Amino acid sequence: MKSRWALGVLGTLLLLAALGSQAPAWLVARALAEHAAGRLVLEQATGTLWSGHGRLLITTAGGPVVLAEHLAWQLSPLALLGGQAKLDLEFEGVKSGQIEIAHQRIAARALRFTIPAAALAILPQLEKARPVGSLLIDLPELDWRRENSSGRGRIQWRDAGLQLAGAAARWRGEVRVEISAQDDLLLLQTSTGAPLPLRLELRHTAQGLSTRLAAPGQ
Repeated sequence: MKSRWALGVLGTLLLLAALGSQAPAWLVARALAEHAAGRLVLEQATGTLWSGHGRLLITTAGGPVVLAEHLAWQLSPLALLGGQAKLDLEFEGVKSGQIEIAHQRIAARALRFTIPAAALAILPQLEKARPVGSLLIDLPELDWRRENSSGRGRIQWRDAGLQLAGAAARWRGEVRVEISAQDDLLLLQTSTGAPLPLRLELRHTAQGLSTRLAAPGQ
């Protein structure tokens, strides 16, 4: 009896695995849109739930911004059984690290990629400023959650500038931003290069994501 029960369980697991292996990539696109409240869009998703690729965009007040023409992923089935999505990512054909997404938690390991600075317009405080340049995001290890967050990282804003009333205000060199996570707070603070020091606070709240942009000390 025990052997029959074990064979039945094994058969069920194999059937689920076979069905899951054929799950379409658009399931990733739908989950991403729901998790990001429609701000992140995965177009032209091909492949399967476990291994696929597509075109990644972010929606801003000024319109969509392409973050990656070719974003590829590998999704861990074991992590998904544990209630979290663990993905190995490639941006434009380059291995870019790993990200884990769960309820009110985002973690990154050895994550490194470049996106257009125009993506900063997703922040209400910058939606009319039209940021220009590119952002090199480097997160060796970061774990941001509702509480007990930890880790550090950095952003290099290259050819930094804001375009106001049709005229671009540029600064020499690049702007460096330090990232840290503590308690429920994800803090981004300029360290060098910016004409005005800025501090961006992101927090998990019951209503969703809360953002606050100000000069340090305010």
